Amino acid sequence: MEPENPQLFTLRSETPEKESVPAQTEDQSRERFAFFFFVLVFFQVSDLEQIQKEDSSEEICTESERMRKETELIETSLKQLEARENELRLLNETIQQKSIVLEEKEENFQLIQEALAREVEAKRKFFDLKEKELEEKEKELELKQRQVQERSIQDGPSVDAEPLTQQRNHNDEDKEKDSASVLSASVQIKFNDFRKTMSSFMAGQVWALYDGIDSMPRCYGRIKKVNKCQSSLQVTWLEPKAEESVLAACGRFKWENTDTIQSHLAFSHEIHPIIRGKHFIAVNPSKGETWALFRDWSKSWNNDPEQHKTPYRYDFVEVLVSFDDSLGVGVAYLGKVQGFASVYKQAVQHGVISFMITPEEMQRFSHRVPSFRLNGDEKEGIPAGFFELDPAAIPSCTLEPDHFYP
Repeated sequence: MEPENPQLFTLRSETPEKESVPAQTEDQSRERFAFFFFVLVFFQVSDLEQIQKEDSSEEICTESERMRKETELIETSLKQLEARENELRLLNETIQQKSIVLEEKEENFQLIQEALAREVEAKRKFFDLKEKELEEKEKELELKQRQVQERSIQDGPSVDAEPLTQQRNHNDEDKEKDSASVLSASVQIKFNDFRKTMSSFMAGQVWALYDGIDSMPRCYGRIKKVNKCQSSLQVTWLEPKAEESVLAACGRFKWENTDTIQSHLAFSHEIHPIIRGKHFIAVNPSKGETWALFRDWSKSWNNDPEQHKTPYRYDFVEVLVSFDDSLGVGVAYLGKVQGFASVYKQAVQHGVISFMITPEEMQRFSHRVPSFRLNGDEKEGIPAGFFELDPAAIPSCTLEPDHFYP
């Protein structure tokens, strides 16, 4: 059966078709929109996840880097701490070692102080004893001098008053006898005064003092202060610079401790050392001085202290040539003049009269002997050029007028 109106049918049929197209397009659009939206969302989510992953990776990397740096810092700090601990340990060990050294030094210092105190006390006792001995010796010499003077008065006019014309009439032998008699009349007579008083001392002077070995003047000290009201002197000692066992009166010296000497009788004579700055002090024989030599001296004394024990034997010399670094010292032997206690003249000893003492033999000098050179006017028959030695600086056994030192 055919439709009544085919055109209408056509229209009607076409119309739905026309209307269906937009519906399908809208659905497709929606689907497409939804699809694209989904894709968009998916990609956005993917991008976000990727970003998050990247951020997480960066954070992980940053955190790892931070932790690595912190670890390195901690390791460095630990190493520094360990090094510091080692330094502190070493420092502690050093402090302990230094403490031990300081304790040892303190003990040594105390021992040295005690030894110095004992030495000072011994020196004081010695000087007190020496003062008494010198006083007794002076009294003894004065007594002998008075006895000689009284004997001269009792015997009548002295042979010194004999007329010179009578002596001229004698022959040569008689002249020698007359000269001997003149000298004998002068026994124990002192031509010069070797005594000192407190006015003899001034600060800054360097003096020789009697030692405690055999009471000879081989100690040296510089006067620091003079206490005249107490009759005492402060003295800074000079000690030999070379640490040797043998006695040393010549050579290089150094300043040592300061002591108070209670009596001026402990001092023998002033010396004039060569002083250059604080560290150069030298004492050496000079021309015109008289010195005592160790008769039995040997170069082996330093190695064998037993060889130089008291009592010492001495030879006395006059210094002809002052000390020279390369040549040494030129000296001449002195022999005792018969009839006098301490008058000496140049004389042959041990087969010679003059000789040189080399720089290597300077320890042969024992001590300087203060003396006066006589000018011939002191007494008739006393030739000029003789030496009167200080009795306090030579062995007492030599003071007998007719005694000759063996």
